[in-house]
Amino acid sequence: MAKKPLNVLKAGLAALKNQAKTRKTDLLAHLKRRERLSDSDTEWLDNRANHVDEEVVVDTLEKASDYITDINDPFVQKLEAVLVQFGCQTCLDVTCSMEPSYITDYFASQ
Repeated sequence: MAKKPLNVLKAGLAALKNQAKTRKTDLLAHLKRRERLSDSDTEWLDNRANHVDEEVVVDTLEKASDYITDINDPFVQKLEAVLVQFGCQTCLDVTCSMEPSYITDYFASQ
């Protein structure tokens, strides 16, 4: 059975993090001891070893997948229809409670 694309991405991200783990730990230990890092090491830590963007992408895709699965549930579709109807009724109630006004109401008579 083929793996789900999201699981492949998660495994790839885990492998990428694991690949950089040793060097990253070593460089962070140098920083903790207040030792100066070379420009190339600093650049590597800031870019190649920084996987925040990749984590955000995987997290977003995971949430989107959950959303798509949930939105097809009949209960969720019924709830959405009820909420839309409630919103329409609320707008109608607000509109009906408005007082009529004329542009001349805003100018003082002389």
